[in-house]
Amino acid sequence: MKKNLFISDFSLNNWLIILSTIICLLILFIINLLIIKTAMVNEAQRITNNLVLKSDAQFIIMGDSNAESALTGNYYENYINISSGGDNFQDSYEKLNFLINNRNLDLKKIILQLPVHAFSDYRNISAKNIHFENLDNPLNQFYINRLKKYWLNILQFKSLAPIGNKSKNGWYDNNIDFSLLSEEKIKSRSLIRAKQHKPISNFNESDNYKALIDIIILANKNNIRICALTLPKSHYYFMNLVHYPISNEILLSYFNLSNKYDFVYFNIIDYFDDKNQLNFFSDPDHLNFLGAKKLMNQLKKIDC
Repeated sequence: MKKNLFISDFSLNNWLIILSTIICLLILFIINLLIIKTAMVNEAQRITNNLVLKSDAQFIIMGDSNAESALTGNYYENYINISSGGDNFQDSYEKLNFLINNRNLDLKKIILQLPVHAFSDYRNISAKNIHFENLDNPLNQFYINRLKKYWLNILQFKSLAPIGNKSKNGWYDNNIDFSLLSEEKIKSRSLIRAKQHKPISNFNESDNYKALIDIIILANKNNIRICALTLPKSHYYFMNLVHYPISNEILLSYFNLSNKYDFVYFNIIDYFDDKNQLNFFSDPDHLNFLGAKKLMNQLKKIDC
């Protein structure tokens, strides 16, 4: 009888532990969603302000959080940076199409980020239905579709990019010095990030690749000059990324597109590829303010 009671008590304790664990995970999940929601509300407001208020802009910067963190500063005039964390080429096309056909901006030039990780698995979720009907509302359709994309990632157990302290510069706190971490942590985080960015094999058959070509064609049709960039990555991230042969195929495809459609393309992915230059990054693949400033000084010297 005592044995049965013991078994019963043991089973009850296990159920309590399991239930407590589930409740804790749900709480953490809800907190994570609230952080994501807050970040996206701020992001939608920033995009809204850029699209509505800067109606005299002559050129735009398009890309994801890498372009948002790296392509900043007073070097540019009459520009809007509509880059946003997680944007793929489908998102960028919808934004460009809106600016041309709805805002009627007289754009002269696009600085277009062409990252290798544009064709990683989690970046190729469809984003065809992004619209900007309510631009005075930060919770606009852009935000709603971004939230849908994050939900798809979560439901498919995809790893999400880490969201740090929300700064003026989008998703990341770019005041961080990546080099201050231990070498073990630097290598570990770089490996994890590169695995997240592992490119799909049939990238040139994806909707995302087709959207890139649509961007180029739309720009050419409207006599908008394109300057495309593959931005710098940190040493260990870059070393892990090149283990995937498809990465070089993607970079080659960018070069071939620049020749086919006659636009300028600079591949500077290894510009800061040195162990002693990790202080220019806030994490394995985002430049911090120091790195962005140094990069801007170099971009002044080229025709971009």
